[in-house]
Amino acid sequence: MQFLAKFRDPHQSGGMSTINISLPGPLQTFVADQVAARGCGSVSEYLGELIRKDMELQRVRGLLLDGARSTPNGPVDAAYLADLRARAQRRDPVG
Repeated sequence: MQFLAKFRDPHQSGGMSTINISLPGPLQTFVADQVAARGCGSVSEYLGELIRKDMELQRVRGLLLDGARSTPNGPVDAAYLADLRARAQRRDPVG
């Protein structure tokens, strides 16, 4: 089965481009079930959601790797964790 999915092209303002995706029967059934179960309006909406989640996952992985490569700047103690919690609640960037 072949799905036609329309995605926003990040290089165009508001434009959509079409991608043809061929899936074997079991994957097609899974996608159709997920579209219905998640309340997505279409296969395109479901796939767009998956791609956005993957982009966010890659961003978080990058941040974690950057943090792991960074030089420690002090002890991780109660004061540090309290400050980190306060910044997270305000959604301030680290640093």
